[in-house]
Amino acid sequence: MSNLVKLTRVEKVANNFTLNEVYVDPESVSYTMENVSLKANLHHSKKAWPNGVSQRQRFSTIHMNDRTTINVVGDPADVEQKIFENFKRLL
Repeated sequence: MSNLVKLTRVEKVANNFTLNEVYVDPESVSYTMENVSLKANLHHSKKAWPNGVSQRQRFSTIHMNDRTTINVVGDPADVEQKIFENFKRLL
């Protein structure tokens, strides 16, 4: 059974933002923190975002053990719960 968790990744492509699925290994996550710059960008540049993204949406940056980062949709508490709730079920 796979322990990967599906999240929605936020990427900037040229001057626009895209949302794509990403699968994260809970064992590779170092920590998660809120990404307030994405939130501010959403507020100031709504046209750069895909249709349907709410102005109330929050974003997180996941810091991986290999020092890479992944920006995802969701506040840090929700993202952490989703990652580790699935991981705990596997233990």
